[in-house]
Amino acid sequence: MDDYLFVIGYSSYQVYRWQDNINIPFITSTKNSSIGCKAPYSVSSINNKLIFLGASSVGTNAIWVSDGQGIEKISSAWIEEQIESFSRTDDAFSFCYVDGKHTFYVISFPSANRTYCYDFDENEWHTRATRDINNEQKCWFPAFAIKYSDKIIMGAFNEDKLIYLDKNKYTDYNDKVIERSRTTGIIINNFKKMIIHSLELIISSGKTNIEKEYDEHMNGSTSDGYNPNVMLLISTDGGYTWVGEKWAKAGRIGEYNSRCIFRNLGRAQRIAFKVTMTDPAPFNISKAIIDYTECGR
Repeated sequence: MDDYLFVIGYSSYQVYRWQDNINIPFITSTKNSSIGCKAPYSVSSINNKLIFLGASSVGTNAIWVSDGQGIEKISSAWIEEQIESFSRTDDAFSFCYVDGKHTFYVISFPSANRTYCYDFDENEWHTRATRDINNEQKCWFPAFAIKYSDKIIMGAFNEDKLIYLDKNKYTDYNDKVIERSRTTGIIINNFKKMIIHSLELIISSGKTNIEKEYDEHMNGSTSDGYNPNVMLLISTDGGYTWVGEKWAKAGRIGEYNSRCIFRNLGRAQRIAFKVTMTDPAPFNISKAIIDYTECGR
């Protein structure tokens, strides 16, 4: 990585820096670190940073980033807990890519069928998945990105295909639906019960490209995406169970002022929300507004 050479073992690593000396071409750049690499193919680099799934004497299954001068953990507690539960992690593989103004590190665990993605610009993690021929969610199949002719070209995990990312396409390369979900944290108001009157999402309303209400190829059925549906699930037990399926609209083409509101959401002491869209339309959430009344303990 530039002038740095990383020598990584299972429980430690050492960084060397190139110097213009024929007799001693490399010198140590940092002290020996007690953090090593648990999965060789989890190592990726971008923007002069090295990222990998770490292992150490004090714990494993954390994801680390190093610039050659120091090292920092970027994995969150919930990701580490999930990785810890996997029966195998040494088969993890990763890659990095840049899309617009965002830089991503993507790590997949094939044995566990899980993929996690870190956005360096947002400092946030999210999950990705691909549905297989049985419509079951597996790890994200796109892998190992390269930019060519203004497109991000990728291979397909376990398939002999080249694919590219297209922001205007809402199905996967195998024509399976891409499910886009966002889950809130647990919302608490001093542990007092709340009557939740409504949840409103400020989203990219009216941006669907589907103009026809009915699909002539589907016996007059309403076209997917004509007035996109957003589904809401609610948890009142800390996210262990999700109930109360409700639906709202994201607006037909050109209805930019359409409001996506879920009403009459019940009463809870602590609550979390999960919203999902599968229709072929943009689903960009900029803000969420809760209208509630406090009603005691």
